[in-house]
Amino acid sequence: MPPIRAQVQIVPRISIVLFLSLMISACAVKMAPDYDQSVITKLTACNEKIATYFTSFDPSKAYADRHAFYDDVIGQESALGIELRARPTPQPLVLNWLGFDRADTEVGKIAKSTEAPSINAVAMIVKRLEYLRDEDKNKALSAPLVALTRGEVESFMVDALTYEMALKR
Repeated sequence: MPPIRAQVQIVPRISIVLFLSLMISACAVKMAPDYDQSVITKLTACNEKIATYFTSFDPSKAYADRHAFYDDVIGQESALGIELRARPTPQPLVLNWLGFDRADTEVGKIAKSTEAPSINAVAMIVKRLEYLRDEDKNKALSAPLVALTRGEVESFMVDALTYEMALKR
């Protein structure tokens, strides 16, 4: 059995460790932006317009017939992208403590990325719609090209909606 003096010195150390453990466990680490229903509403509204465009695409119609669609949806998606980039995003300082502060490694780069995946997804939707618009202007838009682009746009829309809806949890 250790001497009584050694036991007395251990008690404060255990108390400090226990106190610090409780304090750290009570801290919430925020790794994503807050849920915003307006983002879901805007994404859903654009998704419906885009889905209608793809479903009702008629190659016999001219660019002038689709011009308003391009302006409307590209404008709305671009504005949403700006809103997503402007919203506060937590900077996870705990990652530095865990050793992910070395951005020279791929894991470090991924861990340090604080940009919401929906930002890139919305930007890619805009790029694909701008591509369709430009092809339509140049009279090079065809049903197969629209079908290929549809798959890409739908994939990016799923990414954006899935991430934004997951923030509600």
